[in-house]
Amino acid sequence: MNNMVNRSHSFVVLRPSHRLVIQFTLVLLYRLACDWFAWQTSRQFGQYGIATVGSPFSSKYFLSIAVLSVTAAVYSAFLNRRLDVFDVGLAFLFLTSYVPVTVAWWITAGSDSYFGFVTLFWVSILSLSIGVRWKSPSLPLLGGGYTKIFSIIYSAIIIYLGILLYLRFGAPVLTDFGSAYTLRAAFNEWLPKGLLTYLFSWSVYVFAIYLLIISKEILFKLIALIFIMMIFSASGNKVYILMLPILLFLHLISVYGFAWLMAPTMAVGVVLAKIIFDLGEVWIPTFVQRFLIMPADIAFRYAEYFREPLLYSYSFLSPFFTYRYDDLPGKLIGKAFYVSGDNATAGFAVDMFTNLGWIGLPILVVFFVALRRVLTPGAHLVLLLPFVIQLIDTPLPTALLTGGGGLMIAGAFLISRHRILVKPSASTSGSAAVRRSLGTGT
Repeated sequence: MNNMVNRSHSFVVLRPSHRLVIQFTLVLLYRLACDWFAWQTSRQFGQYGIATVGSPFSSKYFLSIAVLSVTAAVYSAFLNRRLDVFDVGLAFLFLTSYVPVTVAWWITAGSDSYFGFVTLFWVSILSLSIGVRWKSPSLPLLGGGYTKIFSIIYSAIIIYLGILLYLRFGAPVLTDFGSAYTLRAAFNEWLPKGLLTYLFSWSVYVFAIYLLIISKEILFKLIALIFIMMIFSASGNKVYILMLPILLFLHLISVYGFAWLMAPTMAVGVVLAKIIFDLGEVWIPTFVQRFLIMPADIAFRYAEYFREPLLYSYSFLSPFFTYRYDDLPGKLIGKAFYVSGDNATAGFAVDMFTNLGWIGLPILVVFFVALRRVLTPGAHLVLLLPFVIQLIDTPLPTALLTGGGGLMIAGAFLISRHRILVKPSASTSGSAAVRRSLGTGT
């Protein structure tokens, strides 16, 4: 088995310096693909496009390439040393949230201060991941048996929520993606308030993913898949469906040591989206625009609009600080730059920047370092990937609470202390062989 894995990964036999150069080059090619798409296509999405203020012949463009070259070099070294699934998730977040920011910075002539903030964050967290050998604290191992109990509880919750969906929406199958926004508005209007609001969000990001990944019983996995299809058809939220292939992709490249393939795969996807858009089809290009370019554009809108730290005065810190605006930040950005009524949500980095300023930088770094510190490496960390994916366009506090990130971290923490689940399977043994041939480890 190990010989098969080693033969199937010819990339790993290259010298470390050669791998670094290849990975560095692939990131730059992905960046150029994003440049091409954003400059030629993004502005054609009307009010959801990107304002092309800058020029690809400006000094800011070449400075953005230079800055990305530094972070790409650190990222390439990071890939050579960290191959567990959480690190793959971090690499994915770098490619989806930071590289597009380097594009939006020169195109929109965006905030230099925010660009410096997010660049220092990524250089810091990737450098720490390279320079520090993570060691989990010595904590007692928990007894076995609780994972099946969780599966039963999560299945019961999902069945209950599925019955609520069926009674309200029936069993529709969404085939017209153009009606997704109409469905989402109707779903949000119907969505029960209070605890059920959180349960519907957690049901996909936490409960269903837990059943699909951790539970061994086919029945639990079928319940999770059926529920995901039901809530997708009822709400029109494409993230619920797109998250599954993304999770599978990240999990597989983690298991088989193909983390370096993320950048070229995404570059090819962006180029194909540009070609498809030129041929008159808009659905796939819209996904690229909404998933990669718009979050970066929204980030600079936030940095431009809110010049003084908000201090979370519109949310959980409202009793302590005065909020100076008449609507929530996302609504204000939607009204000012996009379509009135839109809720332009901020990603994790710009949310921290607009609320806490530069004080938010060490808080973010400490959070990710602490998270890595308390979790032992293993395949169970795939449970954290939905949380990581949400951070692209979701504030950290929202992803932790409403998005179920806190539950995901708690679940991964408990499972990391479970002897049975952290035993290597055949696939993870193959992954270990790849890491040995790379001269790396987890």
